[in-house]
Amino acid sequence: MWTTASKRFGLASRNSPGTGTEQTLPKPSLPFRTAKRCTDPALTGPRPPRYLRGNAVSQGETELVEVPVDSTTFRSVLGQWPSGVCVVTTIGPHGVHGMTASSFSSVSLDPPMVSVCLGNHLPSHALLGAAGRFAISFLGKDQAHIGRRFAGQDREITDRFAGLEWITTPNGCPVLADAVAWLDCRVAHAYPGGDHTIFVGEVTGAATPRVISPLLFHSRNWGQLADPLPATIRLAVDAPPPDHAGCVPDAFDPDREDDVLDTIGRLAALGLDEIVCVESETTAASPLQVRRVLQDAVVRVRPNHLRVRLNGRNRLALVNALVAMKSGVSRFDVVTADSGLAGLPIDDLLHLAHQLEVDHQLEAETGRSPGAAAGRRPEAHHRPEADRLRSELVQSRTDLAQLRE
Repeated sequence: MWTTASKRFGLASRNSPGTGTEQTLPKPSLPFRTAKRCTDPALTGPRPPRYLRGNAVSQGETELVEVPVDSTTFRSVLGQWPSGVCVVTTIGPHGVHGMTASSFSSVSLDPPMVSVCLGNHLPSHALLGAAGRFAISFLGKDQAHIGRRFAGQDREITDRFAGLEWITTPNGCPVLADAVAWLDCRVAHAYPGGDHTIFVGEVTGAATPRVISPLLFHSRNWGQLADPLPATIRLAVDAPPPDHAGCVPDAFDPDREDDVLDTIGRLAALGLDEIVCVESETTAASPLQVRRVLQDAVVRVRPNHLRVRLNGRNRLALVNALVAMKSGVSRFDVVTADSGLAGLPIDDLLHLAHQLEVDHQLEAETGRSPGAAAGRRPEAHHRPEADRLRSELVQSRTDLAQLRE
């Protein structure tokens, strides 16, 4: 199921077979059990047609005939299947080795097993087969440059491991310290797959160092998950500015992005059912920064909820509301015209929701009185820790303001 045309892109995937910069090595003897192809007709059954093409005839009927699949069509079809991206690493007699791949799949939960397909012509194939062990680092949305590096697309880089932070697994293979997740594997089986080998690895170690949306590969392009609008938004009307442990003030300050996301993650770990990100009343948030924060914050808070309180005096308030919805937020604090509060006007947000065909619910309709803070506060035994985290964030904001002055 693999072709050679995408050597140009260096990906070992369904629609790109591996880095074109690698040289062919002799096939090693593998130190583990390999599977033989089944040739018994009773088990395999009749050979199915490889491709069906319709030929129009005069009566308007369609005749189906068997024809071979041409490589252009095959590449085009497989290019429509999106996949994640990972870096496969192993060790050899001359050190560590790695390559980009999207040909990864889970195989079994008990015992935990995964598979990765490598081209038989690649040095990675020979090294992984000889070592009998490998590791997989899943890449995040902001790590396309690492994917390109290990796909051989950055020709000026001679040492692909240089300048990146690595962790050595118990099996001795390197994994990215800031990967979305990583797996440490021991080769259990190797199956022939045309011009590739399907390596099945038994997972001996795993971790999720960083919570962030994954990097995707589709039709020879790098991308990330699409952002559907929510079906319904929930609005808390004329709620006073939140001042409790689940509130993250100045959440869209670009100089405090890492602190904000870290605080959100730690508050979520305490079991808060809702965390509120508040825009500063003095410094307008940019849509780009709202996107950067909320896209990651929503992932960190799941399965609980994230609420956003935007500043209605910001000229880009509605743009930020749209960005928030596209980032996965469905809960907003809004204000009425005569409230005197600095929140997002309810009429403006309702108009935007109507234009986007997004339904809305006032929280009074869902059992919560407007302005109430129910559902926002942490459990009593978690409150001291939540208060401490919030105090740290407020202190970091104060320190940053003093530095700016």
